[in-house]
Amino acid sequence: MPNAPRRHAAQSLFVRFAACLLPVVVLIGCQAPVARDAGPAPILLQPGAPMTAGDDEPTVNMLRLAPTDCRLYAQVDDLIKLRGRADGDPLGSFVFQQMGDVYKSPLWQQITADLGLDNGAMIDTYFGQSLAVMRGKVEGRTSTVFVTRVEPGDLERFASALSHRQTAPPTHQGRFAIFHSPKQKGESPFTFAASRRLLIFGKSKDAPWLHRVVDHVGLALDPDRPLIYAAEPPPTTDSLLNEPPRQKLFDKLPAQHHAKLYARNAEHTEQHAVAIVRGENDVKVHYAAIMPTFDELAKQFYVGQGVDFGILPDSTISAASINLMKKTPEHIQFFNLLLFPRSLQTHVLPKLSTPVVVFLGKVAGERVKPDPGFDVPAIGVAVRLKDPSVSADLDRLVMSLRFIANLSELDLASSFFESARLVPGPPPFRVADFGNALVKQIDDDRLKRWAELPTSAGLTQLSFGRIGDWYVVCSQEAFFEDCVAAHQNAQRRLTSTSVFTAIPMQQRDGLLASGVSRAAPLSDLLAGIAEYWRDIGAGTAPDDPKAEKRIEEVERPLRQVAEAIETTHSFSVQFWRDKQGHLRGQIQFKADDVVPR
Repeated sequence: MPNAPRRHAAQSLFVRFAACLLPVVVLIGCQAPVARDAGPAPILLQPGAPMTAGDDEPTVNMLRLAPTDCRLYAQVDDLIKLRGRADGDPLGSFVFQQMGDVYKSPLWQQITADLGLDNGAMIDTYFGQSLAVMRGKVEGRTSTVFVTRVEPGDLERFASALSHRQTAPPTHQGRFAIFHSPKQKGESPFTFAASRRLLIFGKSKDAPWLHRVVDHVGLALDPDRPLIYAAEPPPTTDSLLNEPPRQKLFDKLPAQHHAKLYARNAEHTEQHAVAIVRGENDVKVHYAAIMPTFDELAKQFYVGQGVDFGILPDSTISAASINLMKKTPEHIQFFNLLLFPRSLQTHVLPKLSTPVVVFLGKVAGERVKPDPGFDVPAIGVAVRLKDPSVSADLDRLVMSLRFIANLSELDLASSFFESARLVPGPPPFRVADFGNALVKQIDDDRLKRWAELPTSAGLTQLSFGRIGDWYVVCSQEAFFEDCVAAHQNAQRRLTSTSVFTAIPMQQRDGLLASGVSRAAPLSDLLAGIAEYWRDIGAGTAPDDPKAEKRIEEVERPLRQVAEAIETTHSFSVQFWRDKQGHLRGQIQFKADDVVPR
């Protein structure tokens, strides 16, 4: 597997990129601007050299301030205006929960109080114009700094409040005054660089990267100014603004946007660009990427066409329709052994078609036995069939996997003597008991605990069988019955709901995948599971701190996501390859005054 390390590195970059994308997306929905009181008397910033006549600090393109070795760049413009259009949006609260290192630090709270502001006014004042995040690697350490444009008087007041919180006077680096916050118990100290209109800051342990950015900014604004910080390699006047690969990707995205993000790996072979546009009642995230590793991976798949969510019922919460099918699946000899004397590549794969649809649904608690007291999740997959006769082979595969799973748990009685229960239908389907075998296949401890719901609600049974031209496998018998009803009545399908019709799915050339999610029901489902975990924890170990920590690890992220999306109507996603072979994507978050559940 000589290419495995590169593939895993690319996947890791993509995951980190996606993790950084969420805060940038939701940062454009926060609370309304708040009036502020006058703060302490300003002091005059005294940089090491006077401003030059050609200074363009107030209007410079922020991308010009990013050095070429910046690996991740994110920028949000006019945040103060966007905050005013999204009063009370919990997505903003969710962002600041994730950015607690800055906003919840004692130093930040002290300066906020010194200036006579609240958190909302503080954010408007110091991040309301343009906020950029720059991440790079210096001295073997990956580091992050924030760059923001601030009105001169406000920056003077901030510097004055900051100077009262440090024990030594500021130093100077070019046009910037450098402040080092004192170390406080339980908090990482920060380093700030302030000029007339720019504030650059980050954790003090990231100071080498901050100094490198400050030197680059000095060169970008004043090319003749001598360098102060001896960085290796030395900074140049080149910036991300003029880099051809970045320009090529952003040429594919809307020119008018409220936020943008650009990321790449160290070798500059993998590059990702995002532009975020906020409408009256929606947010669109436009994506373009250069990914040679994906190009190689795509050669292993057949690519289908069109948008097709099949017979999924209106009780579906989230679904992804994937137009990819692997030409040669992994572990093919293992599957051939299960099918012997038939084979996967000869008797099964030729009779399957794209898309493959994966889904999350919900079932009312009273429809399962015993009733767990809350709506339960149903997860599953549906595959389109070219030839319905292949369903017999698929039944055999699922039953063989059940046999091996129970055998691996040393459940000999279930393996040898229990058969799947046949539900006569029509159409007929089977229900097989997997016990704890499925949950134990999950490696992630937190995800495994999420799956450890009551037997009636968890991953203990699978219902499977053919419904028309589809083969469906899902975790709840009642949801399988919903799929049967949707097959018989098109009005009961996901594609007939107002959520689906409100976000048109485009039939694109090279379409790889399409997805849709009903945000409000997803919020309800996650909140119900979180409540279950809280209740069961209070009943089983009320005074055990370790048990409380384990419950909190599961409950907190569920509640955070539930609260973040509860006022969103729906969101959709599509990925495709354009004519130049670049990976493209569009995600749309839609809001509405009336949120159906």
